[in-house]
Amino acid sequence: MYAGSLHAARVHSEPKQKLSVYKYHPRGMTWLVVDVPAGIVVGTADSWAEALEVAALFLRAAQMPEVCS
Repeated sequence: MYAGSLHAARVHSEPKQKLSVYKYHPRGMTWLVVDVPAGIVVGTADSWAEALEVAALFLRAAQMPEVCS
């Protein structure tokens, strides 16, 4: 076997669900949790920590068998 014939193996794939958190403040301070591929706001929060909790809840709910089927 030659080193030139070796191919890199992927041990994981990119997640299909990607969330981002944005600061939004037209009136006060609000954090938006956005589903990036769809461009949909899936949750809002009053603090960065709360926004991370909202994102974690959303991702856990998306992995439930009822949602995946």
